[in-house]
Amino acid sequence: MKRIPRRRMMLAGALLLAPTVFCQSATMAEANKLMQEKAYDKASVVLEKLTENEPENAPAWNQLGAAFYSMKRYDKAVEAYRKADALQFSQPAVRYNIACSLALAGKQNEALDWLDKAIASGFSQAGLLESDPDLKSLLESPRFKTIREGADRNAFPCKYDERHRALDFWVGAWDVFSPQGQKIGTNVIEKKVGDCLIYENWTSAFGGGQSMNYFDPSSGKWKQNWVSKNGSVVWYEGEVIDGAMHFEGENIAPNGRITPARVTLSPNPDGTLRHLIETSQDGGKTWAVSFDGKYVRQLPN
Repeated sequence: MKRIPRRRMMLAGALLLAPTVFCQSATMAEANKLMQEKAYDKASVVLEKLTENEPENAPAWNQLGAAFYSMKRYDKAVEAYRKADALQFSQPAVRYNIACSLALAGKQNEALDWLDKAIASGFSQAGLLESDPDLKSLLESPRFKTIREGADRNAFPCKYDERHRALDFWVGAWDVFSPQGQKIGTNVIEKKVGDCLIYENWTSAFGGGQSMNYFDPSSGKWKQNWVSKNGSVVWYEGEVIDGAMHFEGENIAPNGRITPARVTLSPNPDGTLRHLIETSQDGGKTWAVSFDGKYVRQLPN
């Protein structure tokens, strides 16, 4: 990894995320041009003068930190980056850069402290933590594993949130059988979108369909949106009670007819699963079974 392109990438993100917007002055433009030309010593002189005149200019402090970092003047880089951090300038990136500078200066414990701060402010690039040569000296620290997990949590919060994991028992590739033991279809349930979505792909001799299932934090309920090949759609809302998912909603036929429906997905002790669908023709007074499937996990090929 070349350090300068990586720093430029992070600086670009910093400029987009800065809470305070500065119009780029001629001085800042000159400093950026010098940085692009890798004339870091000249850029640092320009930026030091700029930050002296404009002590609240967070992007200038950030760029000054990058200049000192590129000159391997890591203590000065930390000083400048900390000014940018104090001005709340793109804190995940700035704090990460402080950690890198401290690690290169041989200050491992301080570097880990700043990585913790970067994680707390939302840093989410777990892969960069492991691959960045700047942080090589930190990899064997027991704290580093926790820091990496923190970055992964920031990147994929649903993976670590039990509310989004409540339907994990449905995930897998299944053969589905009728109560009489006849195979009636297959269903493949996958986690997608950073584990925030459970995607269903049902196939049978009579057609098939697909659904998206997800936890809605605003309502605290799970939602299912289903579309079948014949044009019917289903809207369900539900929650897990005593280990089983209970959905309620409406089946909407291709002709627009609406039928109340409810679904129960129940895991069994032997690893199978029951998928029960009931519908009502009298507004929910009585219910009749419209689908009763036993799910058996497919064996690996």
